[in-house]
Amino acid sequence: MKPFTRRIATLITVPMMLMHGVAQAVVQMIEVNAGNNEVTVPLPAGIQEVELAQQRAGNCRFGRSWGYDLTSRQLWASQGCSGVFKLTIRDDAVPATGTPGSTDSSNAAAGLAAMAAIAGVAILASQGNKHHQDAYYPPPANNGYYPPPPPPPPPPQYGGGYNPQMMGPSNVVRSASGLCMDMQGGQVRPGTPMSLFPCHGRGNQQFARSPRGEIVVGGLCLDVAGRNLMNGAQIVSFPCDGSPTQQWVMSGAQIRNMRGGLCMDVANNNNRQGAPVIAWGCHGGQNQRWFW
Repeated sequence: MKPFTRRIATLITVPMMLMHGVAQAVVQMIEVNAGNNEVTVPLPAGIQEVELAQQRAGNCRFGRSWGYDLTSRQLWASQGCSGVFKLTIRDDAVPATGTPGSTDSSNAAAGLAAMAAIAGVAILASQGNKHHQDAYYPPPANNGYYPPPPPPPPPPQYGGGYNPQMMGPSNVVRSASGLCMDMQGGQVRPGTPMSLFPCHGRGNQQFARSPRGEIVVGGLCLDVAGRNLMNGAQIVSFPCDGSPTQQWVMSGAQIRNMRGGLCMDVANNNNRQGAPVIAWGCHGGQNQRWFW
């Protein structure tokens, strides 16, 4: 079998001001080519978001032929998906290689290249003005073949299920309308659907996240009704069992299912009391914005 090709190229690195005087982010463009086998690429510390910037080959569909996990810091691609991906990384997480106190983008790029070299990932770096937007694609080396990366680190000992010691802090989850996600009718039991309700902060509105991405309320995990990842499926509470439909990732203000690629959504854009919370294709509208 012809070995699969994986080419990861640093195309352009740009520091961006997230808020005046607060923090910067580094944007790193990488190219990943997946053949018939699944490709797994380690992501750097401080990774905040991964986006498909340009599809090159195959049918790249989020959750089907590519995806990422911020908890284990991995990007994966399969089924022939090849494309250029944009990584958004906290600037303070990128190791600097210049003079102390320097925030030049070339230092950030060099730091990322150093991390990749330690991980055994081949990176072809390209220099460019930080205000220059034209991407440069260096020619492939070694006939386009790179050795496979070292195996990923072992997963954490937490194997899923409700474990209070592994939960993060609990808080209310507000919609863009200011109403809170709520276990309908205050019923803390399996199968209870989620809906919007005025915020009061009691137990049926206290949500916490686990290391695997579960969102837990009242000792139960948020799941997709019937585990049917289709538009319109209701978000309900269910006993935590490690199912992929119980794993979610924060992407900006969206809450995305890690494998299905659907987002938590207020049905019919009806941001009023009692409106059900459902799964729907991610589009970034106000009815898909949530705030912890």
